[in-house]
Amino acid sequence: MGGRYECRLSGEELKKAQIELNEPISDQERIAAIDALRENFKTKHPEMTLVNDSDAFMLRFLRSKKFNQEKALIKLFKYQSNYSTWDEVFDKVRNPVLLKPLIEAGVVVQLKGRAKDGSVIVVGRPGIIKHTWIDMMAMIILTAETLLQDEHTQVR
Repeated sequence: MGGRYECRLSGEELKKAQIELNEPISDQERIAAIDALRENFKTKHPEMTLVNDSDAFMLRFLRSKKFNQEKALIKLFKYQSNYSTWDEVFDKVRNPVLLKPLIEAGVVVQLKGRAKDGSVIVVGRPGIIKHTWIDMMAMIILTAETLLQDEHTQVR
């Protein structure tokens, strides 16, 4: 596990996260919620090894479920299950070079700038080149994974 989480949200983003996502005010409270999610997963699913157990990764699931531990745990389990069993898609997510023709063609692309509310705008253009639906799923997941690395995007 890397270093512990430190909030880098602006004051406005932090306020939005607190109001809309039920996000705790302090880093210590966030870390406690992250640790609780991690421990709950290990306790309820000891047969599974998390693909990533970093604070930043765990925080994505908490934010997506408004810091509801039970709902975040279910979402994390579903993600982990898909990651572990859907090899034909996640092999490509883990090795983006396998998606190079789709990436270069712009099959899924983030538009420049952001929407008025600060959210990211992504456009899918599946008909631009020939590909399989597995490639398209991998592109969508890879794009989401990349965008969700930014906590500002998570909150927006």
